[in-house]
Amino acid sequence: MPDKQQLLESILRSPDDDAPRDAYAEILAKENPRRRYISLQLGLAHLNRNQERKEWLDSRSETELLLLQHKQEWRPDWPTEASRVVKDYWFHRGFVGLIAISAADFLQHGGTLLAHAPIRHLNIVADGETPALFFESEYLRNVRSLSFTSCGLQDEDIIAMILYGALDDLRWLDLAYNNISTEAVVALCESPLGHNLRYVNLMGNPGDFSARLSTDGDFITDTWLPDQGQQIEEQLGQISWLHVRASSILDIVPDRFMLGINWEGEGPQRRGFLVSSGGSYADAKRVKDTEPAREFQLADR
Repeated sequence: MPDKQQLLESILRSPDDDAPRDAYAEILAKENPRRRYISLQLGLAHLNRNQERKEWLDSRSETELLLLQHKQEWRPDWPTEASRVVKDYWFHRGFVGLIAISAADFLQHGGTLLAHAPIRHLNIVADGETPALFFESEYLRNVRSLSFTSCGLQDEDIIAMILYGALDDLRWLDLAYNNISTEAVVALCESPLGHNLRYVNLMGNPGDFSARLSTDGDFITDTWLPDQGQQIEEQLGQISWLHVRASSILDIVPDRFMLGINWEGEGPQRRGFLVSSGGSYADAKRVKDTEPAREFQLADR
């Protein structure tokens, strides 16, 4: 029978697979609260909170109580230097799946952090400028959701994310309250990264041309794209993450943990993928293709 370390390694290799997480819970003593917690969180991941509301609420309440009592105890066995740069952490399906950390600290300690927990979600916290090499980090390769709220991002950061980013799995992106222009957002719309995204929050940016809405209490009564958004879609076809697909303001932001590669929600719809001889993405890519190869080193490799 595999031990806990072997099962953790299986979880890290196959983070979307429930089987090694179930097996990890099974080898814990029956009276161990971690066993119950993993089982409950795995069940929650497969419950529809609208259709199975009571069961979902009961399970959620029990997991929150267990976490309140044991969160520090269940913290991954990170080395001290790496552990101290993690500002906060959240569990998903029984294990830490989301951390809050600065971009510079993730560059330096990402390898160590990822070796101890199946982290696929990041909240990047403002702590100086985002390092130029951040988006090139191999540690981002399996990241599913990424938040950069109020991090001072500029257009050049978005272009770096598009052109150099190892973000093939990224589906959920929060860029709220930065300084991103229309040109950079258009480049994102045109790019392969933009094609893969299911949710993007542009609120508070100069280039936010995503849907506006009117409400009655918690209910959304109408949504529309501003003129600029309509013009972009006339060129590129419909871009689903510019639109609101919810009937309540409580459901506008989709659950970042549930936006998997095979998510059943509505993805981007395009009349064609635009990479023409002109346009924001094409211009940026042309510069990348003609510049000297970039040299960089990653810490913790």
